[in-house]
Amino acid sequence: MSAWDGLDAAMAQLESECTDVIRGLTVLVWNRVLAQTPQSQGRLVASWTYGINVQAFYDRSDLVAAWVPSPLDRHGFLVPFQKGDEAAMEVAQAASLGVDRAFKLGDTVWMTNGADHGEGAYALAAENGTLRLRAVNQPGRGVARTLDEIQVRFGRGVSFGEIPELKSRRLR
Repeated sequence: MSAWDGLDAAMAQLESECTDVIRGLTVLVWNRVLAQTPQSQGRLVASWTYGINVQAFYDRSDLVAAWVPSPLDRHGFLVPFQKGDEAAMEVAQAASLGVDRAFKLGDTVWMTNGADHGEGAYALAAENGTLRLRAVNQPGRGVARTLDEIQVRFGRGVSFGEIPELKSRRLR
């Protein structure tokens, strides 16, 4: 028996482990982007799409009110959503449910946003700071902040303790 016996099986197992960890990392980024996206009526966050090797720009603005109506205050006025509110995030989650299962090492994961309320696409304006945000949505730049968080947390690698948590993550 040589030192090379079983190498193919070991490499396949390593590839499977790495695939699950990286897939989980993409889901972590996805969840953080959704949570960091500014909200008023939830249309921007609902329009995020998780795709593998494909860019898909969908505007799900009309689904937010149908999914869960915004609450009204005691005077009957609409209470706007704010960054991190779940209702619109659930629309985006439902639209991308299970897509992560197809991830393989070497794939490109795209997180795209097609929100357009008749004024043109505005996800970039929300990200680059040209869209005026309410205080509850500050400091803005949700994608950049998410990537900074991931860099700080995993910039030197993934610890053995973080592997099970990452492997368990799925688009919900």
